[in-house]
Amino acid sequence: TAILNRVVDVYDQNLRYYGSLDNKRQRALDQEIQEAAQILQYVTQIAQQYKLDALFRKADGVLRGI
Repeated sequence: TAILNRVVDVYDQNLRYYGSLDNKRQRALDQEIQEAAQILQYVTQIAQQYKLDALFRKADGVLRGI
């Protein structure tokens, strides 16, 4: 779970940075944002499957912030 937690942390940091940019630059990063959403969705699915509640809440919280 340490690796998945790190993945969530990195995407959280990246998404926060992307969110701080102006709309034009955010649009340029749309593919990266969509990729982050997909990966975070996979993490939530894995967390649910293996009953990793803390990881699920963390990844789900980042996803809801997109």
